[in-house]
Amino acid sequence: MITESKIQEYLRTIRNGGIIEKPKLDLKKEWWNLNEEIGISEFIKDTTALANTFGENGYIIIGIDEKTGEVFDAPFPANKKINDPTKLGNLIYSKVQEPFTVEFYPYTIENKNLIVVEIRESFNKPHVIKNHKTSKKEIQNYIPIRKSTGTYPADKFDLDLMYSNRNISIPNYKLDLFIPKVTMTFEQNYSTNRGFAINLSILNSGQRTNIVTSGEITLFLDDEPQLWCNLFVKLTNLVIGEI
Repeated sequence: MITESKIQEYLRTIRNGGIIEKPKLDLKKEWWNLNEEIGISEFIKDTTALANTFGENGYIIIGIDEKTGEVFDAPFPANKKINDPTKLGNLIYSKVQEPFTVEFYPYTIENKNLIVVEIRESFNKPHVIKNHKTSKKEIQNYIPIRKSTGTYPADKFDLDLMYSNRNISIPNYKLDLFIPKVTMTFEQNYSTNRGFAINLSILNSGQRTNIVTSGEITLFLDDEPQLWCNLFVKLTNLVIGEI
């Protein structure tokens, strides 16, 4: 995770006339407009680009002007349609093929509230945006990547490198979820309750084969999360918590 002292170092560099040229770092003055589809698309593009870029964890620091080093108050937007980290994470899972995990960390710098978005190093590149929207056009199967301080579509060389790296890089934990089919459906008090049962197989093909002890599952309908429940794992027996 990025440290407060590192953020202060970036500020000093910018204020002394320097430029932060790190492909895995993006500085934003303010939040994306999450009330509009274009703003959501920009959030998906920026985070996906960092996930597709080679190197360790990527970071988006929200609340810093990358040109002047001025710090702005940029807490998590409480009055927006998408107003908590879980909803933003769900957007990635619904809009990106090979989704990835993001974390949000609050910082107080010069009495201003900043948010740092952490995008973990990915071993599953390329991450493909199913439908990227701009003000002028829509792009199907868009693969963004960071180069220097800008975001560009991945070219053939980038893709070859992604697939090559994917074959030789093994993360500590790599969980693959297999759902063969809905194995049983049932009705109980159908007017008020409806239920189903699913067999889940979870395979850890990473370097560390520790057993998975807990998790969660979210079901989507039309890009919106509909059901959520905890998963409790004990040896080979899986019990789904109450929805």
